[in-house]
Amino acid sequence: MHTPNHVVIQPKPYGVDVLPSFPEVRAGHEPLLVTVDWSQNRGFWNKVELHSLLDPLGKPCDVFPDRLAVLLGDASDAALMFNFAVKERIPIKFSLTLHRVHPAETFTIDPGVILKPYP
Repeated sequence: MHTPNHVVIQPKPYGVDVLPSFPEVRAGHEPLLVTVDWSQNRGFWNKVELHSLLDPLGKPCDVFPDRLAVLLGDASDAALMFNFAVKERIPIKFSLTLHRVHPAETFTIDPGVILKPYP
């Protein structure tokens, strides 16, 4: 089982699963870990990008790196740090873009993450 700050992206033909639906991260203290599970992809997608992290007012978040790109077959964990602290739980929206093999086109969804204050 993965920790609450670990999101697993599962590309599938004609869609994607993101688990858990709302990962939780202690902003400023722990990374958001991202793993792409390509096991159900069937050669449909060749790249997944996580980008455009926005706070509830639509302001870009101070994160490093500001974009994660995972190529087909890469199952290693990537980490993204929120370089600020929060006083209360806040939802953060991000964009997830999948790049299709053929025809070459992209598909973007906007799942979210919950930022928790450090105790």
